[in-house]
Amino acid sequence: MEKMTKRKLQAITSRKNILDTAHQLTIEKGFDQISIQEICKTAGVSTGAFYHYFKSRDQLMTEIMNGFMLDMLINPLKFAVENDDGSLEVKDTLKMYFCLLPENYTGNDNEIYNMQNYFFLLFEMLGKYPQLRNRYKEYYIAHFNAVRQTVLRGIADKQLIKCADAYGCAEMMMSARNGILALN
Repeated sequence: MEKMTKRKLQAITSRKNILDTAHQLTIEKGFDQISIQEICKTAGVSTGAFYHYFKSRDQLMTEIMNGFMLDMLINPLKFAVENDDGSLEVKDTLKMYFCLLPENYTGNDNEIYNMQNYFFLLFEMLGKYPQLRNRYKEYYIAHFNAVRQTVLRGIADKQLIKCADAYGCAEMMMSARNGILALN
């Protein structure tokens, strides 16, 4: 195992600081509204340090999307799927699948604004970056299938009124969710 030198630890800390700062500025202002210089100034690093860790703004944005933003969508679903043993009522399971807010979300004005920016930014970035779109597609399919299975269970257990079919119900719920996120 390689020894963690002071320099390596500093490099890891600097890179993480750039990512964290860019993430926060992106949520607050939107990625197109911030410059590399602003990221560096806010993070307290030089522009050279930025380019040491990242080839471009696109690489930085891809890492932010993969490391922070998509995980914010994917992790609650992952938790819900891993913990759905069928013991919850269907309505509670569906709530769990659609819970997208962080645990410490309080709903104050600044957080609401940042959450709205987050979702606008997410959908904008999905259009720009195919690799993010592919990861989101995997998430969407997994989420859709989990919702469909829950609807099937709800129909079988008579916890839900039978709709046209479980596929259609799940599609309607996912479409409503996507619209709510985009308009939030």
